[in-house]
Amino acid sequence: LQRSTIGLIYRLITHQDTDFSSMDGISDNVLASSSSSTSSTTSSSSASNSFDSDTLRDGKNEHGENEDKIKSLLPLYLESVTKIRMILLAQSRSFWYLVPRWVYKLFSPMYREEERTMGPIREFARLTCENAAPLSPLALLSQRDSHSSVGNSEDGTV
Repeated sequence: LQRSTIGLIYRLITHQDTDFSSMDGISDNVLASSSSSTSSTTSSSSASNSFDSDTLRDGKNEHGENEDKIKSLLPLYLESVTKIRMILLAQSRSFWYLVPRWVYKLFSPMYREEERTMGPIREFARLTCENAAPLSPLALLSQRDSHSSVGNSEDGTV
């Protein structure tokens, strides 16, 4: 059910027809390499982003590679989404909810787990944005001033 829902939303916002229901054929090796590439991508995002920008210009071949990355990342993404829900629920019912955010970031093991869990979620979102068709809702949204990195860096607003 989760895969079907993700597939429906993915097709709606990206206008890409990626089949997430045929995930049973993915081996554990592919999933392991996906999780290791996800952690390395989140730790070195600036180098990865410049590489991905260059390879995206190469054409259709990158779309297929991104689609394979997205498919292999899906099980880890779904696990991370479930885990982040539990972390946020636990945080809202704990002492850490009452302290300033900087104290939570500095001292809480829950924050470190939250950051580790967000890695695959951020990677899935990044790949989805890169994979969006030019006139898809996601591509149109990313072109707006409120969502473009160029518009935000000029005036300093978020």
